[in-house]
Amino acid sequence: MIKITMIFGEGAVRKYDESKELPSQEWLQDNGGVADENAFRTEAEYNAYVAGANAAAGWTDYRIIRHKDEPEDTDTAHGEAVWLRLGVTVQGSREEIEKILEGDTETLRELLEAGRYEINGETYIPGTAIEEYNAKYRTNFDAKDIDFHISI
Repeated sequence: MIKITMIFGEGAVRKYDESKELPSQEWLQDNGGVADENAFRTEAEYNAYVAGANAAAGWTDYRIIRHKDEPEDTDTAHGEAVWLRLGVTVQGSREEIEKILEGDTETLRELLEAGRYEINGETYIPGTAIEEYNAKYRTNFDAKDIDFHISI
C-alpha cells in the first residue's frame, strides 16, 4: 500500500518546506491550503494520480509527500520470480558511501531500506536467468539478455 499526503496551496507548501511538518488544520483554515491523505494499491495507481496532479490547474503550488509503503493483508506472494541486475545510485553521507566502498553490507541495506537510491543504471535480465525461468516454469522465452533503459 502506497500512502501519501498531498499539500495544496503556495502558503501551505512554503510552511511545510520551512518546517518539514504538515501545517495544522487550524493553520490551513487561517492561511488557506489543503492537506489530503491518499492511499494506492499499486505503483501504477500512484503514478496516474501524480500525473493528474501535475496536469491539474487551479493551485499555485502543491507538494506530494510519499510515506513508507505498507503491505496490505490482501497482498500475497507472487508465484513466479525472475532474477535481474538492477542499476542504482545510492545516496548517503560521505561516511556511509565510504563504508559501502569497503564492503559494509549493513550500511548498504540501511540506505536501500530507507529508499535512499535512484534506479538509473544498467538494468537487464541475463539470458541465463531466462533459461532458468524457462526450465522452472516450463516456458519457452528467448534466452537472450534483455536490456532496460529506465530511470525512476
